Amino acid sequence: MSVMDLYIAKMERQLDDWTATLAAMKTKLDDSELQGRLEFHSQLDASQRQHELACRHLDELKQSGEEAWQTLKSGVEAAWKELATSVREEIT
Repeated sequence: MSVMDLYIAKMERQLDDWTATLAAMKTKLDDSELQGRLEFHSQLDASQRQHELACRHLDELKQSGEEAWQTLKSGVEAAWKELATSVREEIT
């Protein structure tokens, strides 16, 4: 397995974890009080957008060749960092 394949597998596992976290947050949203619900909904929407962006970056990385993946890797890592921050903020 190439370094690129290992990296993609790692990112896919992280995306799966975030998908589960976002689903749990949606469940929590259903149980929230109205004011808290509006704030939480806004945070969840922002995290959902970050998640979609991270998925698009990973798809681009998967479609790239071995030579181009190093260039695309920085964009993926930036999207990952933003998503991780967004999800962490919602959890706390």
